[in-house]
Amino acid sequence: MADKGIHPDKTALVQEKADNALRESEEKYRILVENTQAIIYTLTTDGVFTFVSQAWTEFLGSPTDQVIGKRIGEFIHPDDLPYCQASLEMVIKTGQSNTSIEYRVHHADGSWRWHRSRGIPVKDRAGTVIGYQGIAGDITDEKMAKEAIQKSLNRWQTTFDAIPDIVCVISKEHKFQEINIAGVRALHIPREKIIGQKCYELVHGTKEALLVCPCTKVLEAGEEGFSEYKQDGRIYSLIAWPQKDESGNVVSFVHIVKDITERKQAEDALKESEQNFRTLADSGRALVWTAGIDKLCNYFNRVWLEFTGRTIEQELGNGWAESVHPDDLQRCLDIYIEAFDRRSSFSMEYRLRRYDGEYRWILDDGCPRYAANGTFIGYIGHCLDITDRKNAEHEIHVLNTNLEQRVQLRTAELLAANKELDAFSYSVSHDLRAPLRSIEGFTKIFMDEYGAAIPEKGRGYLERAQHSTLYMGQLIDDMLELSRISLSEMHMKKTDLSALAAEVAEDLAINNPQRNVQVNIAPGMTAIGDPNFLRIVLSNLLGNAWKFTSKRECGHINMGTMKDPEHGSAFFVRDDGVGFDNAYKDKLFTAFQRLHSENDFPGTGVGLATTARVVRRHGGDVWAEGEVDKGATFYFTIPELRGN
Repeated sequence: MADKGIHPDKTALVQEKADNALRESEEKYRILVENTQAIIYTLTTDGVFTFVSQAWTEFLGSPTDQVIGKRIGEFIHPDDLPYCQASLEMVIKTGQSNTSIEYRVHHADGSWRWHRSRGIPVKDRAGTVIGYQGIAGDITDEKMAKEAIQKSLNRWQTTFDAIPDIVCVISKEHKFQEINIAGVRALHIPREKIIGQKCYELVHGTKEALLVCPCTKVLEAGEEGFSEYKQDGRIYSLIAWPQKDESGNVVSFVHIVKDITERKQAEDALKESEQNFRTLADSGRALVWTAGIDKLCNYFNRVWLEFTGRTIEQELGNGWAESVHPDDLQRCLDIYIEAFDRRSSFSMEYRLRRYDGEYRWILDDGCPRYAANGTFIGYIGHCLDITDRKNAEHEIHVLNTNLEQRVQLRTAELLAANKELDAFSYSVSHDLRAPLRSIEGFTKIFMDEYGAAIPEKGRGYLERAQHSTLYMGQLIDDMLELSRISLSEMHMKKTDLSALAAEVAEDLAINNPQRNVQVNIAPGMTAIGDPNFLRIVLSNLLGNAWKFTSKRECGHINMGTMKDPEHGSAFFVRDDGVGFDNAYKDKLFTAFQRLHSENDFPGTGVGLATTARVVRRHGGDVWAEGEVDKGATFYFTIPELRGN
């Protein structure tokens, strides 16, 4: 029997038609692939590229011939590679398509582009998976846009949550759409459990009025509403305003809830404080005013209004200036404006017209005012009527002027009398010398020529007379020196007191070689004064110390400087001699005053008076301290002291 199979010619024809159809299909596929915006690629089962569409070059910049033969892992971001490999392996292993995945692919310029890709397995005729075909799209712009939106949302959410007041968005159905952290804390419910819930189901008591009642008003009027309420001892304010769509219909409400307890308390305290201030201001004697930051007066107390006889409306602003004396007004304004600009206190005197037309002198003290937070809020001033004081001051000024003239006249008279007295003392002392010399001379001649014939008792009388003339001569010398100090002109210059004291001490030692006295003089002591007069001071003080230590086997004298709480820097001369009763210290510097007998310690009693006069002519002071049998210390000051 003949074979009934397909004729060879027909078989070839069928094969040719199949090949043509395949080529036509492949060409259509190629055209489709090359013209699509998506990246189409095929991989081997181990991830090697076998085909890449032209879109790869357009999106990633790499020519397709540089991609074929390379592994896909070379182009994927390291952080995304494990995820992509797992997806590829799943397709190869299961033979099923994968869901879309997102990953970053390396661009030729070094950047990374985001792709979204989905793949299917490639199988042979036996159904064995021999590769992977994927289609990917560039979603970089989409990702960047989403990131920008997310950042914006994050910033908005951060700002939203940073608002310290309760802020929430509620729909027309009274459901929470948004609520910030402050609101979450107030409700004590997690945010995710608040969103979508009806506000009146979460809020109870007066809090229901907080979130619901204003909604009704806003919904009806389409405008913002405001209310205050109390809850658990706190006071809250609520502002609600509508959010509308493009057609103007209300779609939701924004609520802001603020705890205003402290503010309300502060307002109440301020009202009470202002009331107390006005009560206090009106009950006193002072004229009180206040001004704002615009320099205009905004308050006058009752005392001011009663004083001027004007109304508060007349005085406000700059109205008060109408009552100021014209001669004082500009000066007052200048002082006020300058102090105001510098935010400093001021005090000024001016004449203010009283209700009866009389101008009275006013002392006006003003100072800046600040709020509790340190903000400058203006000035406050209080005024006192000082007319009586001004009149008394004028009378005192007149009396002082007359008294000063009388004192000057009396001082001139005393100076003249003092000069006359000094001149008289000088003249008397000088005129006494001639008869004194005669007495002394004739007494000496008489004793020299007739001494042998004179009885012993008579000789004693003559010796006493001779001693008295010597004493009288010394007294006259001291009086002349005292007068000379008052009348002589001083020549001031810087003087080395340490050197002067050393010279005086040396003279005392030479004139009294039998004495054992240790003198200690501080170095570097200087003063501005007349050297000759200052030598007299040191001679008297060191001489006294030398004299009054004569009963000691070894005397000690010290000179130096010290700080005195009353007199400041002072010089001192201290000895360990017989001292004196401190009760009589004020008499030491009076002429002819003596605290010891002449037989024990000879002297005229004029030396310390001379010392005091020299020191006082230099503008200084002199004083002493002592104790019987324990020594004495004499102090003196010289202006512009330059001591240790």
